[in-house]
Amino acid sequence: MATAAQIQITCKISEVPKSKIVNGLVEFYLTENNQAVVVRVKPKQFKQLTDHQFEYWAASIVGKLGPVNARGFELLNPGIQVYPRKPKAGETRNPSNNQPSTGKKKLTEGVHFG
Repeated sequence: MATAAQIQITCKISEVPKSKIVNGLVEFYLTENNQAVVVRVKPKQFKQLTDHQFEYWAASIVGKLGPVNARGFELLNPGIQVYPRKPKAGETRNPSNNQPSTGKKKLTEGVHFG
């Protein structure tokens, strides 16, 4: 017999994902190995990714495993935490990492699964 458990997923990023506004929430996709994770957060939460003061940074996005579909799954009740990190050897700062968000970016065109 299986034991009931809550599954929590942690996604780590170091660049601002392309996003769009859907029903008042900022929606973006994270991908790895042709699997997509759909994340929907309030605009105030998304601003944490763009309005920080760190030159080199990383972020953790944590949530519960949501509905699974052919492309991947949805992350439910996501939370975002941004923190500083040390630069890798020879790494130069990506100027697009710390630009203010207009909230009107378009979804990444390269996210296609078939």
